[in-house]
Amino acid sequence: MGALSEHITGERYGKQLHDIADISSSRFIASEGNVKAAEFMQSEFARLGLKVWVEDLENSAEVTQFVSSPVKRTGAIIGRLNGTDLADEVVMIAAHFDSVNWVNVAETAPGVDDNGSGSALVLMLAKTLAKSDVHLRKSVIFAAFNAEEEGLVGSTQVAPIVASGKYGNVTSIVIADEVAWPGSGSAKREAIFETVGTVRGTSALLDTFAHSVKKGDGVEGFKVNKHGFGSDHMPFLELGIPTVLLIEGDNMHHADLWGHSSKDTFEHVDFDFGASMSRLALNVVATLASPTE
Repeated sequence: MGALSEHITGERYGKQLHDIADISSSRFIASEGNVKAAEFMQSEFARLGLKVWVEDLENSAEVTQFVSSPVKRTGAIIGRLNGTDLADEVVMIAAHFDSVNWVNVAETAPGVDDNGSGSALVLMLAKTLAKSDVHLRKSVIFAAFNAEEEGLVGSTQVAPIVASGKYGNVTSIVIADEVAWPGSGSAKREAIFETVGTVRGTSALLDTFAHSVKKGDGVEGFKVNKHGFGSDHMPFLELGIPTVLLIEGDNMHHADLWGHSSKDTFEHVDFDFGASMSRLALNVVATLASPTE
């Protein structure tokens, strides 16, 4: 896996992040950029040879206040890379691709850190694993959710589908949301691993994250939060699926200054740190997908 991680450089991560954020000045649920972003994620998964599912976004009050019926939006794009002897067991790595400007929803919403950065991480892992000669024992699902900003709508709708076994037996999930702002002060270049500690299996998942930090090569520390809230990990945890949110250590600072506005731009991310978080996630996913027992 060390050789695979070397392919995830700051330069490559930055290009991937630009490919997503440059699609449109906004990926807000009501914008054409939201449609284009969904199409981009779908085409990237298909180009890598993954088996792809596209789940429609069902009408909900959170969405219809901005998007009138019968206009349709994608709720989630799922891409599966098959494993070997444990192929029916699945590890999921996911992020939401939509953005928002709550100051004025009609204006630009670049969403570079929130959550172009997480979407770039998912695509970096998909490209690295799909193009490699390393064959993981379990299958890996790469997922892109929509309408997180309106209340976790896409992930909430797809979580029961995941639990139903449609994509295989999903045994653990990693969610990436805001992973490229290196922060400042004591939280500089740190990660937060967030979950709900009462869900069975989360302690073992957190251990895998902790042991993978050094392999991130640039993530200099971490904190654990077992009282999770507010991102796409929650719908899966509520169904009892072990899930951890990977998020930058100084995310609240970023949110207070630039989040959910026109200011979430490339000025406030660091490609090298995004690559470090991606390498960390790659090692977590690979470890989970190739158990030694």
